[in-house]
Amino acid sequence: MLTMLVECEACPLGTFRDAASFDAGIVECTACEAHSTTLVVCALRSDECVCDAGYFANTSLPTGPDCQPCFAGSECLAPGSTRQSLNIQLGHWRQSEGSLDVRPCPDASTN
Repeated sequence: MLTMLVECEACPLGTFRDAASFDAGIVECTACEAHSTTLVVCALRSDECVCDAGYFANTSLPTGPDCQPCFAGSECLAPGSTRQSLNIQLGHWRQSEGSLDVRPCPDASTN
């Protein structure tokens, strides 16, 4: 059995070094998009970038996923929130996981 050991020149959190660069011997790290980070050092793909706490990945944009600030009625307490996994605060609701229309419950003031 042959085992290959690949050393990783660690890119700091918030950056990645794609496989093509790695194979070509390029040691530059590429920054994740605005308001995003990686959860590990030595990330090797751009899809390892996740939105920072306080932001969520809105995948419904025609330009591709974008990290947007969480809005009233939602919570993004940890990195990696997405539109589908967005936590909704007590006293609020939304019609579906994909909806960005978060509304207060009609009886929220009495709860």
